[in-house]
Amino acid sequence: MELRLEINSDIESRLNRLIERYGHDREYYLSELTRTGIRNLESAYWAESSIDSNDVMSRYALED
Repeated sequence: MELRLEINSDIESRLNRLIERYGHDREYYLSELTRTGIRNLESAYWAESSIDSNDVMSRYALED
């Protein structure tokens, strides 16, 4: 799949530093970023959907 991505100059600079330091190409780092980013998003959304804040509040006798 081809994808067009616009990144700000800070992210671009950080990406370029990785390329210079470790020698992988831009595609490699963007693929790694996508894999780890989607994993982190899935974990965050899973955790959010599996925790009922009202249950936590009442279980530990916390107030709103």
